[in-house]
Amino acid sequence: MTAYTRGEGTYDEIARRFVVSPASVSRYLRRHREKGSLAPKPATGGQPRRLDEAGEEVLRALVAEQPDAFCRELADRLLERAGVKLDEDTVGKALRRLGLTRKKRR
Repeated sequence: MTAYTRGEGTYDEIARRFVVSPASVSRYLRRHREKGSLAPKPATGGQPRRLDEAGEEVLRALVAEQPDAFCRELADRLLERAGVKLDEDTVGKALRRLGLTRKKRR
């Protein structure tokens, strides 16, 4: 926030100039003072995957056995074989991530 450190205005004036709130100006200045930079914080990584490599192999085998199974059916079979409880949306995402398709005809 060089504009403020150069004395180009108050928090309110700087906030209006850059279309942010005065509280944001305050946070930016504090971050620059404490960290020496306004660079974004590193990503935290989000939620870990619920389906590990072994579970993915089971899913591959299930799709190979019955390529036209619905995601709900695959989720039920994953619970039986791998002990992993997933909902059908998560199974669908895993299928897309693994590049697997569920085709009725080959």
